[in-house]
Amino acid sequence: MTGHSSAEALAARLARLASRRWGLVFGAACLLTALGALGLRGLRVQANLVALLPGSLPHVQNLNRIIEKTGGFGDVVVLAESRDLEASARVFADLLPALRSLPWVRHADYQVDPEPLKPFAALYMDKPDLETIRERLQRRMEHAVGASLELDDAPPRVDFSDINKKYDERREKRRHERLFRSDDGRIAAMRIEPKGGMTSDLAFGRRILGDVQRLLDNRASLAKKEGVTLTVTGKFWNRQQDYEAVIGDVTRSAMWGGALILLLITVYFRHALAFPLIIVPLGMSLCWTFAITKLAIGHLNVITAFLFIILLGLGIDFGIHIFARYKSERRSGRDQEPAFAVALRFTGRACVTSGLTTAAAFAALMITDFKGFSQFGFIAALGVVLALGSMLVVLPALLAAAERARLLRWRVSPAPLGATEPAKGAGAGAAPEAARQEGGRQASAAKGIHPAARWMGLGAALGLGLGLLGGAAAAGRRIPFEYDFNKLNTLPAEVERLKAKTRQVFKHSTDSAVVFVDDLEEALALEEVIRAHMARDKTPTIKDVRSQKTLEKALPKEQEAKLVVLREIQTLLAKRAIRNAIEELEPDQKKRFLEFEEQAKARLVKLEDLPETLRRPFHGLPGVAGTLVFIENLRPLKDARFASAFVEDTRRYETDRATYYPASEAVVYAETISLLQRDGVLAVLASLGTVLLLLFLDFRRLGRTFLVFLPL
Repeated sequence: MTGHSSAEALAARLARLASRRWGLVFGAACLLTALGALGLRGLRVQANLVALLPGSLPHVQNLNRIIEKTGGFGDVVVLAESRDLEASARVFADLLPALRSLPWVRHADYQVDPEPLKPFAALYMDKPDLETIRERLQRRMEHAVGASLELDDAPPRVDFSDINKKYDERREKRRHERLFRSDDGRIAAMRIEPKGGMTSDLAFGRRILGDVQRLLDNRASLAKKEGVTLTVTGKFWNRQQDYEAVIGDVTRSAMWGGALILLLITVYFRHALAFPLIIVPLGMSLCWTFAITKLAIGHLNVITAFLFIILLGLGIDFGIHIFARYKSERRSGRDQEPAFAVALRFTGRACVTSGLTTAAAFAALMITDFKGFSQFGFIAALGVVLALGSMLVVLPALLAAAERARLLRWRVSPAPLGATEPAKGAGAGAAPEAARQEGGRQASAAKGIHPAARWMGLGAALGLGLGLLGGAAAAGRRIPFEYDFNKLNTLPAEVERLKAKTRQVFKHSTDSAVVFVDDLEEALALEEVIRAHMARDKTPTIKDVRSQKTLEKALPKEQEAKLVVLREIQTLLAKRAIRNAIEELEPDQKKRFLEFEEQAKARLVKLEDLPETLRRPFHGLPGVAGTLVFIENLRPLKDARFASAFVEDTRRYETDRATYYPASEAVVYAETISLLQRDGVLAVLASLGTVLLLLFLDFRRLGRTFLVFLPL
């Protein structure tokens, strides 16, 4: 009786507060909502799977370390589409200085800069051509010293026009190869790397994308004249599209949900004010919920972003039940305060049980490691509790205010034949007494049923319920898990189209696993370990390994042998006869040969001599020592099964100096699936256990508890 009396006393106090102090209640709620609205500013959706994973995972730790060392791998890419590759190059040449002048741009390139390699041009010549130059100079020298027996012959002319022609043609061909372009030459690209800011920094992303788009707009007439179509894409642009897709889905869901709720409530209650009276307290509770979320978590994620519509559906139930019961009590002739007391005492208690059970089930998700579940549980539990509290306190105050303003009027329904109509001004105690009398009549009627029949009926219901539960569990195990993230993709087709075009230019996988090591020596040691693993793997998932060693193919071949020839050429060039022969050359050939003479003094080309554009992918931030090693996947990682196999292959590598855990944002797909499968079972068991415990605490009897729990 103590529990019943305390609940009745609390309901009476809330009824008095709503009926007599409705202005104070509504004013306080409005003040809290205004503060919540201020706190909501800056709440964003973080459309990043990495943010959902616990920071204790080695892959996540390594990824964060790589991001710290490199500043991230975000970029902005401008695609130029044209039938004339030269036209695209001209547009990019005009655009490049303006881009490099932007304060946030670290690097911007549309081709490999050949300037750093010009002093080493002689070493990039074919060795037979260097030998031909040496032989021609040698013959001229032999003639000059009388080594030739045919002394009457004219001295052999030092002519290198054939060699010049060969390398002019090669230079023209490689001029196009230096461009970032597709194989067919119809797509060229310019890659822009910002100085800072991650792709998850949406405000920064919008700003830099806006800057680039403005520069493209300023060159619209030039691009049209050249027949070039310019388009902005890249990782920053893709992340913005991810965010816009999530926000668009949330907005559409909220609009459709709100419209359906408006329609159903208006039709059910047949009163135009029913919807606003119920939705205002709910809207207040949602504002409080997400303001606290901003303070406690700081952002929403791709899972919690949809909690608005979920909480809208859950919270509206409390308002509908309380409004319906209050309406019923008022139409039966009960005064305002007693009607509030009855509605809150009976329907309110049921709502409290339902709401706290739901909130506790959601709160049980907070024990999981996967932040998609734990943050969802926190926000959902908080939202349900605040919606329940708002409906118990703010909704009655709004109803009282509406009645005081004569916006709500109740038509008293005639009592059914034989029913006892509550007296005018009847208090809240009359309803409990009537309910107890009705319960007594039902109990008396139940006593007329034979105990065996009651047990048989209960057993049949229990058996049927358990049978359905077992069948559903068996059927549920046959439901396949969708591993392909592409099938879950809600991005517009334009995004995938631009990604495909970008891959035609930049062919290296952007899903590669990445390791940051201290120096080139360690990078080579790690590469050897990975290649040894690849050789043993019977089900390979690794396509290739790239480190700075990969750049060795950009070094001249046979450097040492070529240097021997060049030193011999330098010796010949020091002779007076050869100097005289050079003076006889045509001006253009003479200029070219003098350039070659300087290039012949070159030393061995080292990796650090290569253009920065080639070396940059393996470097960290300026001033940060170390180098990157990329492990390229054999197939796309959007299929979580292959991603899991790739993670297993690249999970851990040991060299003599250290242990490494490669990582990338794409590899995180596999970790996400693993956590979903592991924490999903834990979340279901924790939620069901919490609900069962709360039901038992409320009903205090196992039979009633299972009677309610089994249908769930």
